[in-house]
Amino acid sequence: MFQSTKQKRLSCIVFGIYLFLLVWLVLFKFATSLSELPSIRGINFIPFYYDQETSAHLKEVFYNIIVFVPLGVYVQILKEDWEKAKKCMVVLLTSFLFEVVQFVFAIGASDITDLIGNTM
Repeated sequence: MFQSTKQKRLSCIVFGIYLFLLVWLVLFKFATSLSELPSIRGINFIPFYYDQETSAHLKEVFYNIIVFVPLGVYVQILKEDWEKAKKCMVVLLTSFLFEVVQFVFAIGASDITDLIGNTM
């Protein structure tokens, strides 16, 4: 895939920047200080269950899919020799890790719908 090690190195650097921004978005909601973080600890195990307006939640699912697309693309590019199931597992486990960290540190609501959307 890569013509030179320079291309691969550049791709890895851009991937690192993407991961930094992904963590900042998903876990810290683009907050610049810890006092800005929400203090929410919740968990939802029912997929696509919303007790309020559905259209806003469906937008969130769409945004989750869009935000995680680059992760799937980078895994595909950087790990060409892996099986598809292994690549999907990396995305699933990354999303799961985000949801667990949100719950443990009470910085967001963990939701099975997010896990599904992120993995898509």
